[in-house]
This record gives sequence, C-alpha cells and structure tokens, in this order.
Amino acid sequence: MTAVAERQLRSLLERLDGDGLLRTTPEAAAQQIVAANVGVTLQLIAQPEGCADLEQSRTLRETVLADRAAGPCGRRKRERGPAHWLPRPPTWPKH
Repeated sequence: MTAVAERQLRSLLERLDGDGLLRTTPEAAAQQIVAANVGVTLQLIAQPEGCADLEQSRTLRETVLADRAAGPCGRRKRERGPAHWLPRPPTWPKH
C-alpha cells in the first residue's frame, strides 16, 4: 500500500471513529482492511488466467467494512482480538 493511500484510509477511518461509526480503533481497522485487501489480491493473482472471480474482491470489501462499522444505534463496545474481526459470511439478498 502506498503512503498516500494509507494516509487517506487512516483519515477516513479517523473521521468515522469521530462520528462513532467504528467498532474498533482506526489503527486496527486500517490493519484489518489492508490485510484483507492484500489477501484477496494475492488469491486473485494466483488464479489461472481468465478464471479469477473479481466479485470476491467486492464481497470481501463489503464484509470487512460491515463488520468494522457500528450499527445504526451508534458505537458498539470496542472489541479486541482477531476473532472479533474475522469476516462473517455475507447475507445479501439473492437476485
């Protein structure tokens, strides 16, 4: 991740935290988002040519962001430890 992109991500997460919309610290959320992003990128690169499912990237992004965001009632208790940030399976409606 470039230094510029990292600053932009941290700035966004700090604003969300200031509004009470994060379930963890901005630093922890940034680390988790970057780790997920790197992981899905490497997985997609490893796929045979023409077989990469680019929808995986969107699905993982939405899952990680939804898991780190507080609910509509505001900030939830901050959670610690890796078990609390592992992505849950998506629950989007089927089309």
